[in-house]
Amino acid sequence: MTLAAAGAGGCGKKGSPLAPLIVRPAAPDQTAVRTSGDVVSLQFRVPEANADNTKPADVARVDVYGYTGPPASVEDLIELGTRVASVPVQRPRDPEEETGAAGKPAPAVPAGSFAQGEVVVVQEELGDAQRLPARDRRKKPVVPPPSAIAPPLQPPALSTLPTRLYAAVAVSRRGRRGPFTEKLSVPLVDAPMPPSAPLASHDDKGIALRWVAPPGLRRPTILPSGDGGEVLPAKAIGMPAGNGGYNVYLAETPEAGGQGQEARGQAGVRPGPMPAPLNSTLLLEPQFEDPAIEFGKERCYVVRSVSVFGQLTLESEASPAVCLTPADTFAPGAPRGLAAVASEGSISLIWEANGESDLAGYLVLRAEGGGELRAVTPEPIKETTYRDAQVKAGIKYTYAIVAVDAAGNRSEPSARVEETAR
Repeated sequence: MTLAAAGAGGCGKKGSPLAPLIVRPAAPDQTAVRTSGDVVSLQFRVPEANADNTKPADVARVDVYGYTGPPASVEDLIELGTRVASVPVQRPRDPEEETGAAGKPAPAVPAGSFAQGEVVVVQEELGDAQRLPARDRRKKPVVPPPSAIAPPLQPPALSTLPTRLYAAVAVSRRGRRGPFTEKLSVPLVDAPMPPSAPLASHDDKGIALRWVAPPGLRRPTILPSGDGGEVLPAKAIGMPAGNGGYNVYLAETPEAGGQGQEARGQAGVRPGPMPAPLNSTLLLEPQFEDPAIEFGKERCYVVRSVSVFGQLTLESEASPAVCLTPADTFAPGAPRGLAAVASEGSISLIWEANGESDLAGYLVLRAEGGGELRAVTPEPIKETTYRDAQVKAGIKYTYAIVAVDAAGNRSEPSARVEETAR
């Protein structure tokens, strides 16, 4: 009886069954979009975690959708939009699979797939199909009945800027979608003309680019100033007008070959990130100064015109590339502060150090009496002092210092000093 009671006391009631755990991947991040000519590039990073922050992410692929028309819901993106690309994602490897279980080789990585955390760029070319509003593609054309009475004239409707939306979503291996990324918009208007091929020149501080503005590129609006009174409020009629500028990019050098990252697995899908312009803000004038100069190393550039419509930007195709290999033909500055002090049997020199980063050293020049200056140091010396022990008592000597850089460029001689040996 005691045992039975104890056993009965140990039993508990069965609770309600728990709902199955549903794991969905997190949304891709690091999203960005850029339109260059008729090509749209969408960037995202494959999620490494699930929506509940557990790792690794259960993600089999990332789908990218495009939708032309006014702001769309997620349902519209899926049902009416276009799936631009479906990017396969590699399954995270088990540490034991690195060398393979029981001596077997590790599983092969599927061709064209991307790892979790990898940045991907998906490109789409804008054609007639992409420019047609998504809802219009499903409408049947309506033929109005014939009428002998002409319809009354109506004022033209105000035009709005047509846009195409893009968003990406990660999908689990069970086919469950995670949250979509934010919707990114691109304007569906004609891209600006590219500028001319830039002209490149350089000095010892950097590389200067100049180019000719393309026809039709709008300049920023300049509001009137002075005592003309306040500007009256106004509303634009018709298509919103954009302002214009330029972005400068590094281009592939001929030695590198190719045009950036190659497509992986399917056309229009490649490793990211997208190249960033060298200019931190939009250039309003057709010129740019690049301080990143390295003598003897070729550097190539392209320029793209940019039209700005509010928060939306549209780039032109790239200009022809220009390449330049800077050559160091720039002499260092003449040394300063040269002073001479005579002592028994020698003359000591001292001068200020030059500040050039590529300085190789200094040459000491000497003239005896009224003779010609000649180098008494066959090779440049690093020090900013020199003791000349090859002097004769009672003879006046003239000295000057020349700075030499790593490329062998020589400065002008410093100011001369004279001293009589003792």
